[in-house]
Amino acid sequence: MYQKGDYVVYGTKGVCLVEDVMEIDWGADCISSGKLCYKLTPRFTKGSTIYAPVENKKTVIRSVMSGEEAEAVLEGAGKLKTLWVKDEKEREKSYRSALLSGSSEEWSRIIKTLYLRKRERQKTGKGMTCIDERYLHIAESILFGEMSLPLHLSVKEVERRYFQGVNEGEEK
Repeated sequence: MYQKGDYVVYGTKGVCLVEDVMEIDWGADCISSGKLCYKLTPRFTKGSTIYAPVENKKTVIRSVMSGEEAEAVLEGAGKLKTLWVKDEKEREKSYRSALLSGSSEEWSRIIKTLYLRKRERQKTGKGMTCIDERYLHIAESILFGEMSLPLHLSVKEVERRYFQGVNEGEEK
């Protein structure tokens, strides 16, 4: 169980601060009444609060990665296999599944895949599809936001280092 003051990654909301751990009474009609909940404040969404059951089976909640794990993501970005699926519906399913997994490696795989796809499409004068753009934005904000905490870097600096690694991996 996480404690007040811990940083966690909560589903696709990204890094959150555990503000409190408390029992919440939502009223007699609510299934969740009397359950222990985390009061979470997303790090990058001002004015937002999330109440998540401690015994949450739907949404992945995990500790923020360590500095060593974040460095490993940066170093492995260039060697990571992409997640490209030709069929658009199946591709969206694979992106959704990867996002909901809570896995930084899967988020990285989405980012690398879509970054390379965007680059290829730009060469032919095309832009990104709406679905690709949406998933790229979500994965980048979650992963780079998480990595910025243990690395003590801005999100932009993490992003720069990540894509530098991807580009170097593609040149080899």
